[in-house]
Order: sequence, then structure tokens, then C-alpha cells
Amino acid sequence: MRVMIIGESRKKLNEGYTKIAYSLKEHIKKAEHDVVLVSRKDVLKPKFFQFYKKFNPDIVHYITAPTLSSLLVLKLIKSLDPEVKVVASALHPYSLKLFGNNSSLRRKILEKVRPDLMLIQTKRLEALLTRLSIPYAYLPNGVDIDVFMPVSKKKKKELREKYGISPEKTVILHVGHIKPERNLHTLIDIKKLLKDSVEGLVVASDYFGVNKEIYHSLLKNNIKIITKYIPNIEEVYQLADIYIFPTRKEGSIFMPLSVLEAMACNLPVITTPFDGLLTYFKEGNGIFYADSPENFLLFVKQLLENNIDVKTRDFVIKYSWDNVITRLLNLYKNLLE
Repeated sequence: MRVMIIGESRKKLNEGYTKIAYSLKEHIKKAEHDVVLVSRKDVLKPKFFQFYKKFNPDIVHYITAPTLSSLLVLKLIKSLDPEVKVVASALHPYSLKLFGNNSSLRRKILEKVRPDLMLIQTKRLEALLTRLSIPYAYLPNGVDIDVFMPVSKKKKKELREKYGISPEKTVILHVGHIKPERNLHTLIDIKKLLKDSVEGLVVASDYFGVNKEIYHSLLKNNIKIITKYIPNIEEVYQLADIYIFPTRKEGSIFMPLSVLEAMACNLPVITTPFDGLLTYFKEGNGIFYADSPENFLLFVKQLLENNIDVKTRDFVIKYSWDNVITRLLNLYKNLLE
């Protein structure tokens, strides 16, 4: 099978779309299929069509929100190569706006540019795609369970020394962008309430830039920030005690990778109830869904005051990239039959 993935292609794996595209490519290759990753920025350039003809893919899979432009790209590829099967991953809440638009013109356009298969993670999108007669299947995001894993107390202490983190305090971690939609004031509120008993840590991607006002506010409130790229990002999860993801729903993909990575390290996770997470994980045993800043504070206090049996790794282990890719390859094969 020859698979062409279109998506974000960067050396730094510090953003969700980039990680997903890279992970798909590497694990499809591991399964002994021919696979290439093409940057979305290079699609439709003259050299792309030369390369496309030479590679001659069976499947073209776009890692996308999706957007209308990404669906138009797939439609163009399909028109030039009617034998190829085109697939789109619906990863972001923007897709709900795209397919939920009630304009008759928009609906006609979407019906014309629909892919052979849309990969989804939420029932809300299922209903919209059914209305438009767009074929769909469920596919979760994955996590590398051999890289993201719990460590011993000794190793945790060593990692805290490496990153200059207090060995005694409860470390509350957030990994992601320093942007308004991340609601990082929640971490500031937790720090103010619990004072010196906790240490707040933000590992910030610079992919979308850094909001200076939020950055300085975090520093002013004694939140430690790491902005440099960390290739071994699993280490910051392994040194932490609690993971929080207070991001607004429109500010992240349906199934945030950092939440899965934290779960794979068996951290208790307090997160906004994203649609993709709700599809695959029930609340309990270390998974907390918080729909307000007050609930984030409440759940942190519960974790500090109670001996909660955390089993988040047990829940996420079935969504290893190996398992996700096995399902994806089966979906590809069904399309080609």
C-alpha cells in the first residue's frame, strides 16, 4: 500500500498537527507500507505533481481541521487521479462550524468536495456528516506508550534536579501554547490559593508565538516557564504530579495529545471536557472534567487532600499509536477493496 500524508511537516514536534502527521508516517512505515509526508505548504506546487505521479499513491490522507481549502485540495487530487482514495481527519472543533453551516450553497459545495472517508472523534460531527452523506469512521489520536511512561521516585527526583524544579512541592504541569484561549490564569489562581505547597510549570511551544502579557503574568506569579524546545518532552510529564489542560474548546483539537501523553505517564489529569476525550474516556480514577476555573481549583484540592487511585495509563494504553495505526490501515484496506 502506498500512502501519501499531507500535513504539517517540521523538525520540531511541538504542535499537535505536526505530531499526528509525523506519528502516522512513522508507524505506517513501521507496518512496512510505502509512505511519504508532504507539507501542506508544498501541495499544488509544480514539483508536487511531479512527485505525486512518481509516487503514485493508493491513499492520500490530509491531516486537517478540516477546512474547505483542504477538502478542495483533495477534490482536485481526486479529479486528476480518479483511482486514488482520499481521506481527511477531522481533528478540530472548527469542523463543527464548517459542516454545521446551514447555507444551501455551502451544503452543495461540501457535498461536491466530500472525501472518500472522514475520520472523526465526536458524535456531534457524526450527525452533521450523515446529513451531508459524507462517509465517516472513528479514529482516536494515539500516544507512544513506550516513550511516555511512569518513572520511579528516584528518576523523578533526578529529572526535577535536571530542570530546576523543587523536589518537595507538588508540581502542576501544562504543556502547550501561551495564548489567551489556553486559560492559563487558572494555573495562576491555583498557585495563589495553594501558595508554596505547589509549583506551577508551563512548557510552552512557540509555534503560534507567545503572548507577552500572559507570559509576564505567569512569571510575576512565580509560575516556571520553559520555552526552549525539549526533544525528550516525556521528561517533563515524568517529573510532574498533576496535569491540567484548562484550554477553551475552540483552542485545541478534539483529543489533545498532551492529555494523552500525561495519561500515558499515569498522571492525574484535570481537563476541559473536549469532545474527543469524552468519546473515549469516562471520568474517574484520575480523570477529571472541569467546566469552570472553580472546578479546576476544586479538583486540585481533592487530589492533594485525598488518596485517589490513579489509573490513567490503564485507560490510554489501548490507544497506543501501534493500535491506532492497525485500525487506520484496516480502514484504508476497506476503501481499496
